[in-house]
Amino acid sequence: METLRKIMVFFILPVLAVALLYVNGRIQADKYFNRLSDLKQYDSQISADLTELKARPGEKLILPLDIKNTGTMSWLSDGKNSINLSYHILDENKKMILNDGERTAIPGSVKSGEAVQVNAQVKAPEKAGIYYIEFDMVHEGVTWFEQKGSKTLTVRLEVKP
Repeated sequence: METLRKIMVFFILPVLAVALLYVNGRIQADKYFNRLSDLKQYDSQISADLTELKARPGEKLILPLDIKNTGTMSWLSDGKNSINLSYHILDENKKMILNDGERTAIPGSVKSGEAVQVNAQVKAPEKAGIYYIEFDMVHEGVTWFEQKGSKTLTVRLEVKP
């Protein structure tokens, strides 16, 4: 009977305690990580009054855009890893023909929940046709916001000579 008691005290109870701690840790970790996945570090809301633009080939355009930081991270406008507004150009079949458009700096830092207005600088393609400009925020050297689940703004562009 004494041997059975020693086995209970020195083996079975410690194993049960460790197992309970492990299970509790897994439950808490799942709750924590599920909450974190609902939060988006890279998230923005980009809007414009215009949904269509017209330009001549190679023309530089300025388009006022409203941008709201709907993510959890503050945006910094200076340094090598600054956050800027940029764009992709898609052809009329929505195939990307330009991945890295010109950058438009944001004014100062933008905290979560804050909104700013910027004058987006866009260079029209050199060839006449129908295009789409897809505006997105970019964390330089890190990621495009769309790659992290943020929505973009698409504006139709008609280029005529």
